[in-house]
Amino acid sequence: MPAPTRADRQTTIRLPSGLYDELGFKADNAGRTVGEEIRLRLTNSLEAEPPAALDKKTRDLLVAVGRIAAALEQWFGRWWDDPAVFGVFRDAVGRVLAMRGPKEDEQALLEPYPETAAAELFGDTPTTATVAAALVTLVLADELQGWF
Repeated sequence: MPAPTRADRQTTIRLPSGLYDELGFKADNAGRTVGEEIRLRLTNSLEAEPPAALDKKTRDLLVAVGRIAAALEQWFGRWWDDPAVFGVFRDAVGRVLAMRGPKEDEQALLEPYPETAAAELFGDTPTTATVAAALVTLVLADELQGWF
């Protein structure tokens, strides 16, 4: 955690003794001060929230996916560590998507908005598989940069 600077703001908060003691215990075990532990936990909680710029349905979906991951981790382990747990995670997320999305139509066609990157990238009639593959590449671009 970076050292405090003059630009940092200082505040005082009142905590129940039990909560302060628990934070102190966790901080000691991690080699941090209580203040550093509080800053770290606040930062992590804010980073874990879905971006406010997303619409409510998308934020709700992200929260649901997080809850599925948390429940699986508690019951069976992390979804990315075990093929069976991953299968449950994938199926559960798919069910949530199916419940919250529009009814699927096998004949439905994607129609890119004119004068957007989608129209440039995919043409007039992109397939769902092509667009999905491109989105995965975009989402994972940061991770892929180290491979080349």
